[in-house]
Amino acid sequence: MPKQTVSRIRRLLISIEKRDFFDKPFLWLYDLIAITNLIFPLYVLYLAYSNSIFKIPMKFTLSFMILWVALLIMGWVSFLIWREMRKTIPYNNDTINQPILIYKFIHLLRTFGIWSGLWVGIIGFVFASTTSILLGQKVELLYKIIGVSFLGTGFLMIVLMPIYGFLIIFLSHFLSELIMLFVNTTNREQN
Repeated sequence: MPKQTVSRIRRLLISIEKRDFFDKPFLWLYDLIAITNLIFPLYVLYLAYSNSIFKIPMKFTLSFMILWVALLIMGWVSFLIWREMRKTIPYNNDTINQPILIYKFIHLLRTFGIWSGLWVGIIGFVFASTTSILLGQKVELLYKIIGVSFLGTGFLMIVLMPIYGFLIIFLSHFLSELIMLFVNTTNREQN
């Protein structure tokens, strides 16, 4: 019995050291985030419905429906982003001795930056412009109903949200390239 246990532990450790042990969990993570993006607009619709969105004045309901369509479209686009980026995750190659987990992390950082930057830039712009035009200062009621009371409105947010989105994408690419530069420099010094 102890020999079998030691043998199983040894096989597990060999599997972990092969580095392809991490391939499937990364695929699962990308799939989970992609599916979450499809479910999120439905959750917002449920949340709004349970908070009686259709029993308040029409301009609030109309604003919500416009925002919800934007959420639905962005959820689909985000699903496609994660599914497409999943196909470009770097995999282990036994012929070269490269730190593959770092490249996986860099890829995840970039994908997360693109995804979150687009959400902030596009959805932030749509939320700020729609609520500013249709609701003005009464926007807090709608934001409370759909659970996004942290968002702002007004001309300043209409301008700033796309800039914030761009900066998020820029910073994620900058950090990933900085990590890549560090890794490549370290690899050259070792060889």
